[in-house]
Amino acid sequence: RFTKDVRWFGGRLAGFYAVTVRACLNFPLLVVVASLIFCGAAYLTFKTLPQELTPAEDRGQVVLRITAPQSASLDYTAAQMRRIESIVLPYVESGEATNIFATTGRGSANSGFMVMTLADWAVRTRSQQEIVAEVNAAVRNVPGVRAFAIQPNSLGIRGGGQGLRFAIAGQNYDELGNAAAKLKSAMDTDGRWGRTQLASEAAQPQVSVLIDRARASDLGIDIDGLATAMQSLLDGREIARTYIEDKQIPVRIVATSNPINDPGDLRNVFLKAKDGRIVPMSSVATTEERPIAPTLDRENRSRAVSLSAELPEGYSLAEAWADIQPFANTVLPDGMRLVPLAEAATLEETSGGLAIVFGFAIVIITGRSRISAACSIAARRPMPSSRSSLANSTTRMPFLAMMPTSSTRPIWL
Repeated sequence: RFTKDVRWFGGRLAGFYAVTVRACLNFPLLVVVASLIFCGAAYLTFKTLPQELTPAEDRGQVVLRITAPQSASLDYTAAQMRRIESIVLPYVESGEATNIFATTGRGSANSGFMVMTLADWAVRTRSQQEIVAEVNAAVRNVPGVRAFAIQPNSLGIRGGGQGLRFAIAGQNYDELGNAAAKLKSAMDTDGRWGRTQLASEAAQPQVSVLIDRARASDLGIDIDGLATAMQSLLDGREIARTYIEDKQIPVRIVATSNPINDPGDLRNVFLKAKDGRIVPMSSVATTEERPIAPTLDRENRSRAVSLSAELPEGYSLAEAWADIQPFANTVLPDGMRLVPLAEAATLEETSGGLAIVFGFAIVIITGRSRISAACSIAARRPMPSSRSSLANSTTRMPFLAMMPTSSTRPIWL
């Protein structure tokens, strides 16, 4: 009974297939128009879908990165970490989180790292995304420190979970810093990209000693060893190493009488001129104080300054990257370009690879269809009775086929 029903159902499907194929062959123009309409509708539907590298994940973990101002002490950073810890501690008391792990001074004295492990999904009622949004809104109001919560993805991409990350590439770091600050201000004013921040701001103090070479030459002062002498006076200089039992002890030259701890102390450093006179260093050198970036990054073999944006809910990564490119062209000067980083770079690479795969798939499917159709036509033709008739008949065949003859050796046509 079951076999009979299956055969009956299969016969019905075969009949329906024959009717539809016959209709398509009778009205080919209608089939082409319907296919084009279907492809257009599929394309429009695809464009409305949010394009993300990975879907929203609830991994039960919230990671916070804390950065204090440059040259901040370890005690200052630890004090700010305790303030942030007091903000996230209520999540443990309410049962939404199980524990909090924090470390300070990893990599540098002004950086901190905190991990909050959330409770099991069955225990808490709110998702990880809702908790992260609330934590970001709370730590944003902590003065004297920059803190934000990120959600790492399951792919382990470096820099993932920080929203949209990109870099401005160019030729000069000073111009890049000014352009990045201008673009950040424009993005904050626009508001589409949420909270934006620079990866490294020019906040580290630096004192530059500028030597007037012409003045030093007139006074006969040799400036070849001036840099070494300045280092010895400012921070000391290691000249040798000695061993006491199994310990290695460095030997350093330091200035202990009047240490230089202020740019104005350069007048207390004296140099010997060519004629034997003793002149203050301030007569041939000046100081310049200015803030600099703590690190100088490079992306794609070019100097770059990085930015990141915490995208609001419902704003996909692909849409944000597509919107920022024409927006940045109106703000950035000529000669600078945007380079995607982290998840944005991976998404762009995978999107291009997906298009190539689909292109190859269409070519292969189309080619196989043509070959199958040609083979079907050839199978319906009568077998030639002799070699001459075989040669005459194969001149009209638009494909290669191997057909057996009376002998055991095949002939390729």
